Amino acid sequence: MKTLLACCLLFTLIVGSLNAVSGQQSGSVGVAPACNNQSRTLQIAAGTSQTEQQCAQWSITVLGVTFTSPSACPNSKTVRSDDTFSCGPAATGIHCNPRGYKVNVKVYSSNNPCPGIPSTLPTTLEEANAAVQCQPLALISDVNTWSASVQACATGTQIREVDRINESELSNLVVTGGDNFVFYSGNPAKVLAKQPPSIKQTAEQLNAMQTRALESLPQALAQSYLLHPRVEGIKKLRATVEYNFRSVGNLGVVRNVHQLEGAFTHDGRFSITDTRSGTLEDNDSQIIVEDMAYDGSNFFSGIRGQHRYNAYAPSSAGIKSAICYDAQFMKPLVSWATSPFWITLFPQTEYAMESVGDNLVKIIESYPQMQIPGGAGKTVYYISTAPVAHPIRIETFDAGGQLRIRKDFSEFVTIGKGIWRPLTVVESFYQPGEATPYLTTSMKIDQAIATSAKDAERAFARVRSPENLWRLFMK
Repeated sequence: MKTLLACCLLFTLIVGSLNAVSGQQSGSVGVAPACNNQSRTLQIAAGTSQTEQQCAQWSITVLGVTFTSPSACPNSKTVRSDDTFSCGPAATGIHCNPRGYKVNVKVYSSNNPCPGIPSTLPTTLEEANAAVQCQPLALISDVNTWSASVQACATGTQIREVDRINESELSNLVVTGGDNFVFYSGNPAKVLAKQPPSIKQTAEQLNAMQTRALESLPQALAQSYLLHPRVEGIKKLRATVEYNFRSVGNLGVVRNVHQLEGAFTHDGRFSITDTRSGTLEDNDSQIIVEDMAYDGSNFFSGIRGQHRYNAYAPSSAGIKSAICYDAQFMKPLVSWATSPFWITLFPQTEYAMESVGDNLVKIIESYPQMQIPGGAGKTVYYISTAPVAHPIRIETFDAGGQLRIRKDFSEFVTIGKGIWRPLTVVESFYQPGEATPYLTTSMKIDQAIATSAKDAERAFARVRSPENLWRLFMK
């Protein structure tokens, strides 16, 4: 089944306990507040926890290349951006402020996290990867809560739990025991390892199979392929990605809206600012702004207004989960840039075409080479041919003729020389036999400039912690 663009397979993040070294950080020194002679106590440590649902595993083979679905997928996930402290016990000379700083708590959930068996043959790399990956999670709660901070009563200087590790020490650091993070002050990109993105052998094999001559496709489909080529990078992006989940637990409809700005590359690297609606712990509405970046190795994130940000090394258990869910809006964006219609050049794919109106053709794509129980489904393209060829709707049907995915495209413009893209994309996903989609993803592009991957990377903005304080997840 054609579904969202893939992210990596997920596994449970082991949340480490805090084992910090107390120290003083120089900050603005002023008149100390009234001293309540209280220290603070850690209530909940920062990090990620999640639960998983077991999935019925299956495999599909595409001309000798096998893709296997995950054995389990996350059905709930909680992300705490920082440690939560409360005031107490008594401590002479220390003042505790119960509202010292904010901690963002995101809670995700899903009724149907497991991927279903594809209805049609995954004939492009994006489609094949997507077919075997876990489903998106609904962000059901996005709350900023208060955490206590402490000051020295005599000077008003902030007291923080920060390990003062310098760059040469951190470069050789091995995290031991139960902890999976360390504290750091500085630019984490200077000390975290950077590894080139890996290319899986299955991906290389699948790309090598795209051998069909373009002129052998139906004319409208071939023109669509040429007019919407792969884009290596996007800069000056302004977009809105919205998820509508029909039902999550007993909550009913859940709507997640992300207003995004930044840049990204075809291989999934990005620098994005995500603005969304959230709440304070007293249920007052609040706008939450989160900066995120992925350099191909490390993932960086931070909620603006918080004093400490988080970075995930390639060796950390949480990096895949962070990219796949905290930044899950990148999947439709990268798909839009690389292969918006997933048009295949597999040699054995068959086509039937008919005219369904003025300047509108219908192309039915079928897959005689797909061997699955019950038979393969089909993909139906509706392509407007004037003034130039643009697919305006793509439908995926299963072998029983039931609609499983519908994609609608509109507002076509050029984002580079000879490069067309739809500014609005709506994807609706259906369970068998149901007329209402269980998930609808809407994407509206307000601005985007096609460019090279190197130029897009130059437009990346470094995620900057306002006080240069970081929690580095190392394992």
